[in-house]
Amino acid sequence: MIHYTPLQQRGESNSPYSIYEQLEFSDDLFDDKVKGNQKEKTKKMQEILKKIREEWGMLGMIDVVLNHTAHNSKWLEEHPEAGQ
Repeated sequence: MIHYTPLQQRGESNSPYSIYEQLEFSDDLFDDKVKGNQKEKTKKMQEILKKIREEWGMLGMIDVVLNHTAHNSKWLEEHPEAGQ
């Protein structure tokens, strides 16, 4: 089994545990052809995980830490009460 750190867009600190956008994969996980296109990033991630599972016989577990929101997240700017 492979245990991945969070794969979402990171905040200003660039820590995988400081999430800028909880609903998007980080651009730096992909080549330039896929960056910025969430639908393509999701498709590519599914292909990679399928290959790991089927060809290597390994499972994966991804940390999803939705409450670790980066201080510069657009969501937090729209909901400042969440930071109190």
